[in-house]
Amino acid sequence: MCTDVSGSLPFGNNYFDFVFAGEIIEHIFDSQFFLEEIHRVLKTNGYLILSTPNLARVDDRLRFLLGKTPRQIAPFHPYLYLHIRPFTFELLKKSLLDCGFTDIVLKTNVIALKFFGRELKIYSRLLTNFYPTFGPTLIIRTKRN
Repeated sequence: MCTDVSGSLPFGNNYFDFVFAGEIIEHIFDSQFFLEEIHRVLKTNGYLILSTPNLARVDDRLRFLLGKTPRQIAPFHPYLYLHIRPFTFELLKKSLLDCGFTDIVLKTNVIALKFFGRELKIYSRLLTNFYPTFGPTLIIRTKRN
């Protein structure tokens, strides 16, 4: 089935045990309605796994401090210009809570630093567990109660 996820989802209430929304919320104008629709179609105690690029990844934080533009909001980037609404973990967590989700867990898989056209990726479970908001991707597991 193919559907437009920016509108009402064509499923009944409490339909799914699990929903995966990977790299999509940043492309939707009305992200609140999108999350409310996912909440509606999830069963009680159902899980949402959601991923989105991180506006506050560690190298973008450094860019901003140096007066530079973070990659996620560069209007002429080859593909990131398609992102309508960038998220930090704090904003995404608040959005999820406002839409009735609970038990929000953040993960990331790598710490990436990209400067001067070169990227250094640090794959460290210790670093990503302690600093999940530094990663390039926010990976969220949350639950509908």
